[in-house]
Amino acid sequence: MRLLRALVLLQATALVAQAMVFVRTDVYALLVNATGCTTLWATKGALLRRLIRRATSADERQLAEAGRREIAWARRYLWLYVPGIALALGYLVYFVLPSLPHLIGLCIAPIRADGLTTPRAWEGAAALAVAVVPSLLALAGAIRSGVRVMVTAARRRRPAS
Repeated sequence: MRLLRALVLLQATALVAQAMVFVRTDVYALLVNATGCTTLWATKGALLRRLIRRATSADERQLAEAGRREIAWARRYLWLYVPGIALALGYLVYFVLPSLPHLIGLCIAPIRADGLTTPRAWEGAAALAVAVVPSLLALAGAIRSGVRVMVTAARRRRPAS
């Protein structure tokens, strides 16, 4: 029963995450369609990098090509994006990472106890496939993206020879 409650909570938070407009979800797509912005994500990124003084020539080109309306919406979107990313990072650090080992333990316990010979053990295996594997894949993707950002930032800091 504890495993079922944990899975329900995990799936409910996944549904809530679909409403996070600061990542590219369905709600973000609605925002883009409602505003008529065709390059909101790229313009937002270019504005953010300019604000933190990390803009590239491609960013400056993006901002030069974007219309005033697109830039105005990108500025507004930054007010959702920056706090939203901080919120998502906090959720990851304070909820997902601490609970993932416990959830894996709940899934594996019946498999260890009975092998794959009981319905309870198969429930644990199904829970691993439905909840834990996607979480681990998402975590791996986030780590990969973070490493890529750090490598790109390190390359930009090196002086040209």
